[in-house]
Amino acid sequence: MSTDKFVEKYKSIFGIPKESYTIMVIIIFSTTISIMNYLIAKFSLFIIIYEAIFVYLISSILSSYILCSILRDSFFNRRRVLGLILIGTVIIGVVEIISMILFKILNENLLLERIYFITCGSIVLFYGIVIGALTVINTKKLFIASIIHPLLMLTFRIIQMKFLEKDYLLPLLSFIIMIIFSFTLAIIYLKYIEKIGKEILGLSTLKLLRGFIEAMMMNKTRLLEKLLKIVSITKDAEIKILDFKGKKISGRIVVPNIHFGPFKKVGSSDLPSKLAIRLKEKGIIPIIFHAPSTHEKDLIFSKECEAIIDSVLSIEHNCNNYGIVSKSIRKKKGDITITCQIFNNIPLVIISRAPIPTEDLPERVNDICMKKIIEKGFSDGIIIDAHNAIDTSYIDFREEDEKNIVETLEECLEELKNSKYDKALVGFSCSKFENYSYHDGFGDGGIMVMVVDVEGQKTAYIVFDGNNMIKGLREEIIAALEKEGYENSEVATTDTHVVVGWKIKEGYIPIGKNIDKEAIIKKVIELVKDANTKKEECSIKFYKINLKNLHFLGNEGLEILWKVTDENIRKAKKTGLIIMIVTILLGIILYHI
Repeated sequence: MSTDKFVEKYKSIFGIPKESYTIMVIIIFSTTISIMNYLIAKFSLFIIIYEAIFVYLISSILSSYILCSILRDSFFNRRRVLGLILIGTVIIGVVEIISMILFKILNENLLLERIYFITCGSIVLFYGIVIGALTVINTKKLFIASIIHPLLMLTFRIIQMKFLEKDYLLPLLSFIIMIIFSFTLAIIYLKYIEKIGKEILGLSTLKLLRGFIEAMMMNKTRLLEKLLKIVSITKDAEIKILDFKGKKISGRIVVPNIHFGPFKKVGSSDLPSKLAIRLKEKGIIPIIFHAPSTHEKDLIFSKECEAIIDSVLSIEHNCNNYGIVSKSIRKKKGDITITCQIFNNIPLVIISRAPIPTEDLPERVNDICMKKIIEKGFSDGIIIDAHNAIDTSYIDFREEDEKNIVETLEECLEELKNSKYDKALVGFSCSKFENYSYHDGFGDGGIMVMVVDVEGQKTAYIVFDGNNMIKGLREEIIAALEKEGYENSEVATTDTHVVVGWKIKEGYIPIGKNIDKEAIIKKVIELVKDANTKKEECSIKFYKINLKNLHFLGNEGLEILWKVTDENIRKAKKTGLIIMIVTILLGIILYHI
């Protein structure tokens, strides 16, 4: 499925170490190289110290300052520039060790210098491709940025050679030939990669890459939104709301038929967090649920997310009659658990496959459930994907699950339809989980809680502003709530996509992965008790907002983006290998001249 493949691509992100850490690694690496050179070639201690300090360390630091000046206001801040220079330093250092060993074996006088100079020239290829791909920069500036680090290293190396009265003119000529050749290859390679996207999508592959990088690493979404619009589709969307108004409290359940993705702050990824914050600012406690939907329903534009928030905030509760509510009910069939409660003839239906690891329920689940709700004589309903169990992998939603949902929902509705309805005491509470952030799995909406008391039956609804939960946590929370007297409670997540991890293949951070489970359970119980102390009789009003012509990523858009990404990576690897071989061959030829 293109959605899963595409998501897997942007799961493969990486962290960049702090500046101090990178400089420390460069110091350790340069010292190691110098010691190995001393042990292999028996150069003087002065030469070894000079090389470690000037050729490696100072050239790296000076290069980082110059590059930051050239690449200001781009992806490359000082930390990232140092990370790039570290890779170049390691490549040159490893080749120097190899050439030192060859020098020792062959005892050829200029072998060490010539290999070193050729390597410094060829490293321009690496710098040119990386900087050219990730920044908007003209050819002249790109050339300067690509050669600055190897040029500084060689400047200090030439000073060293002059001190040793060694001839550096021939190695220098090799270096000049290599930088011209390497930079030309880098430009050809970049143009080739750019061409792939234009052939498939009609837009620059490199622009798409920069858009993703800016969104992922810099929280700048404008460029990516502009590019994604090309593959987007326009559709209408519903937002369903249950509004609660008491003498002292005000709470609002909001369920947009929109997926909160694709990642970081692109599109609708942080919509639940923003919505929760804005509702709280208005004095309304939010309960934001995730409707059955997948990445096809990711919004493209942040301005459309703002329009959604404004529409939800614009509702003014003008109902003064106390609502009537059924008791809650929970039924399980196969892997499907449905928790259901009816508010003023509107069923609130929460679907979970926990503890089966589950990703998004498809949008058709909403359609089949609504069909059943209408069949049973209800005017409308709210369908929720609890999104509350995940592991290192997940089990796909099956036809059997779909059948179990329909049958279980029918049983729930039939039983509740004939049950007694009464006034309910409803309480709300909401709080951020102190000292925890995106990297711990929590969005800015924190933990949202609603307690419903009908004739002494207390049910708690807990929603984490997070992207799924570790397997088993939901069951432990429900067990703890049962001990406190809360029956048929359910735990869900908003499925926010701002909680992206920073380790390779880490993807999104589920609730409970980076935080002790006992701390989470304790906080939940604390908020449930707080909501319980605030509960009162409320008027209840159902609202449905229809928004027209919103821009979604769509399945076709995902397929196109996947094709561009996959084709780009496949061809880039093949072409990159050819370029590397050609560069090595030129280096060998230059060495033998």
